Formats: sequence, C-alpha cells, structure tokens
Amino acid sequence: MSIFLLVVSCAGYTRHDTEIKHQLLVSMHELPPFVITVDGQVQSGFIVDIFRAMASKLGQSDKIELTTFVRGFKRLQAGLPSQYSHNGVLHRHRAHLIMVRTPQRESLFKWVGPILYDGTVIYQRTEDSRVFNNLDDLKVHNALCTIQKRVSETEIFKRQDLPYYPTNSQMQAVKLVVQPNSRFDCTPIALMNTQELFADIQGSSARLKPMAFQFPAQAIYMAFSLSTPDSLIQQWQFALDSLNLTGERLALISKYVTAYDAALEAKLKANAKW
Repeated sequence: MSIFLLVVSCAGYTRHDTEIKHQLLVSMHELPPFVITVDGQVQSGFIVDIFRAMASKLGQSDKIELTTFVRGFKRLQAGLPSQYSHNGVLHRHRAHLIMVRTPQRESLFKWVGPILYDGTVIYQRTEDSRVFNNLDDLKVHNALCTIQKRVSETEIFKRQDLPYYPTNSQMQAVKLVVQPNSRFDCTPIALMNTQELFADIQGSSARLKPMAFQFPAQAIYMAFSLSTPDSLIQQWQFALDSLNLTGERLALISKYVTAYDAALEAKLKANAKW
C-alpha cells in the first residue's frame, strides 16, 4: 500500500522562528476504469492518470493510499492531528479522489473539480416483469435495492424514505441481485463503470436490465479535509484547470471510455441536478 505525502513549507514563520509545514495524504478506492489495481497496488485508470498529471504540474509526488470508499470517507471527515516539535509545526490533511459533490456533503469537505460527470442507471432482474418509471414506483412495488454504503445514491434513497440494503462494495451489491432466487430487486450502476462491472460478472450480466428511468448526472470531485489550507486547494484547482485548457483531461478519460467526449460531457453537465 503506497501513501502520498505532500509536504509544503509555508513562507511564513512565527515570531519564534517556528517553521510551519503541511502534509497531505491522498487516497483512492478501487473502481475500474476510474482506478485500476493489480495485486492490491494502484496501476492505472483515468482518475489515476488525471491525478498524476495534476501532481506533475505541481511538482509533487503522485503516490496514493488505496482504501475502501467508506474508510476513505470516514478518514476524510476525521482529519489528522497536527504534530508539534521544538523546530516546527506539521499540519496534516487528507484528500480522497472520486467523490460526488452533493448538498449533504458540501459543508463536510473542500473541493477541487469537477473532474468529470457521471450518471446512474437502476438495474432490475431480467425476469422481473414490473415496470418502474420513477422512485415512487419502487415504493409502490416494495422493491428492495442493494447499494454500496455511503455512495451518493444512498442519500437519494434516504430523502425518498426508500429502504435499501447496504453493501461494502458495488460488486457485492450487484452480485446479490444477480444470484439465483435473489430476494433483492434492483441496484444502481454508474454509466462510467458499467462495462467493466459487467465484464467482471460475465454471464450474470444477462440477469440484469435497466429500468425505464435514471438519476440526474452527478459531478465528481477531489475532496479535501476541511483543515486543508485554501492556498493548497487553489493549487490543485489550478492544475486541473490547466489540464482542461489543453484538453488533456478529456483525452485521459476517453483513453479508457471512448464514448466520453466533449459532447457527452456537455450533455451530462446539462442533466446534472446539483
């Protein structure tokens, strides 16, 4: 497991000549093609490539801590304690990549992005003849969806007072629905990783069909702990903006998802609810 330690020395000193430094730990969770791992190590993926390009522009290391989404979310909220010594103060901060920015999360973190837009389709079992045109239909038919813990879709279900079964990963959520004689009816799947997820479950993907509706598109950001200095946030936003100006960001995404181009992004952005 690798950890990205970014140490930035601020220009100012205290009246006692105490040096102030900032340490940033960056984490990601596995989610092909966003983040692709081999033997537990981050190897590639368009989010990985974008992050590395941003770090290169800032002249920083691009090492990453691989974790689960739930653990990364909790650590980001908890932050890190500062360290004090006789010759300086080290303020420690966290950042996590692949975070949907929602009204509920807005005040919890600081944000850099958007890195891209994504949409979500709810899938039901193929043999299920019921027709679902909206979330209210899920409630009418007492449908029970499986959803990965803490992801943005759980916020939507909670707002609608819809029950769901939480899982530790998206793969687990999907497998619970496609298993024979499943007691679960549905699961949400993001557009950007549908192909990879279906490839992983192979023939079982035939057990799923999309419902007649999908959620509004969502903007995906890099989230930072609230303790992170605004100057550091601005640096990372500048790096991302530079990739936008040159077209490098879109090129890195389309290398993995060929359908994702400027036209599709504009369509998703226009469909984004928040």
